[in-house]
Amino acid sequence: MAAYSEFFKNVNPADPFILMDSPWGKIEQWRASMALGTMGCLQTVYEHVKNDSAELQEREQAQTSRDNATLALARDVVTKIDAITRRLDSLEASQAAERAQAKVDAQRAQEEEENIELPPGWAKSVK
Repeated sequence: MAAYSEFFKNVNPADPFILMDSPWGKIEQWRASMALGTMGCLQTVYEHVKNDSAELQEREQAQTSRDNATLALARDVVTKIDAITRRLDSLEASQAAERAQAKVDAQRAQEEEENIELPPGWAKSVK
């Protein structure tokens, strides 16, 4: 352990095991330096994760907006196609009704044109 202490003192002349005040009470200097960010690695990792998370959330919101816009456009197109289909169905139904009425009218006209036998004496008075 003495060799380690000598080596560490050469790298960092301050004794890392000295107790110091921190927001969590008295702790060793090396723990305080990690916790308070003087070494910086934990704080840097935290900032990277936070920034990446915020960026990912922005991208997800943008994608959701695009998806909602696409869905709204698709709904609008489907609504318009549905309206056109209803109009065509209505037109087709009215044309079918007109054709049926024309057929009935033609049948009536044909029946009226047929030679109808008139009662006796009726034909002489008409002439």
